[in-house]
Amino acid sequence: MPQEIEKHVITSLGQLKGTLCLPETDINHVALILAGSGALDRNGNGIGLQLNLYNAMAHQLAASGIASFRYDKRGCGHSDGEHLHTGYFDLVSDARDCLRAMNQFEEISNSNITLIAHSEGTLISSTLSADNPAVSRQVLIAPFLDPLETVIENQIRQTVDQVKNLGGLKGFISSIMLRISGDQIKKQRNIMRQIRHSKADTITIKKNEINAKWLRDHQSIDPRQIHQQCKTPTLSIGCAKDLQCPPEDAQSIAGVINAAVDVRILDNLTHILRTDSEPPSTFRYRELSAQPIDERVCNTIVDWLNTNSSTTGID
Repeated sequence: MPQEIEKHVITSLGQLKGTLCLPETDINHVALILAGSGALDRNGNGIGLQLNLYNAMAHQLAASGIASFRYDKRGCGHSDGEHLHTGYFDLVSDARDCLRAMNQFEEISNSNITLIAHSEGTLISSTLSADNPAVSRQVLIAPFLDPLETVIENQIRQTVDQVKNLGGLKGFISSIMLRISGDQIKKQRNIMRQIRHSKADTITIKKNEINAKWLRDHQSIDPRQIHQQCKTPTLSIGCAKDLQCPPEDAQSIAGVINAAVDVRILDNLTHILRTDSEPPSTFRYRELSAQPIDERVCNTIVDWLNTNSSTTGID
């Protein structure tokens, strides 16, 4: 079993709490794990859905001699702050503080670090890689190239299609509710328009408090431009049954990043890194979350790191 050590990182707004996962054997590589979007703790768990993505990933990597650090996002788990008031640029700043702090962890100090990022974390990874010499390589799992507004609209279309294809009484009732509720894309665009003209960290729409700061930050950036600034060797992993981040983007990013990019598209893999042999559906996430994450993800990372590094990552 790997050794897990509780660590804290000092930031401008307090402390981020996390876990340093060390292999039983010698350390071959060191990684910082950057999570996807949402109010997630260090393991990728949030209110309503326990995915246990990043603890499982850390343990699988440790079995191959890779140490890693994962952390609770601001305002999540045991970390200080309020997640609803956390913008995208705050997340970048927190990740940069974690990267800096890892060089002070006595167990892995002065190491070359690989960033292993998932979904929104892939944008943060390319941002850090572009201006930090401590980053030697990056792994992007389920990257995306379109602005977040486009990504959200595509996700809404996917959800509407899934509802239309539901069978039985549940599908009948859901279809009626969908028709009653009106044009979902139009509603989303109205929300984004309100957010664009807002100034507060949050806004309330129909009694729901929304993180306007995070969305406004995303409205101000272009994912393609962020990735174009990156000159770090990259492994891009696409999930063939990803309904949130198109697997085509994992392939296309090879023509965007200004460095060598190896691409792997893993068949039947979903956004939550579980295998699904059935037609993809986000409605199956709770059922799929009971499965372990697909070992192919970490096996692909380990093989790539061992093949594409002339050093062990430990100076």
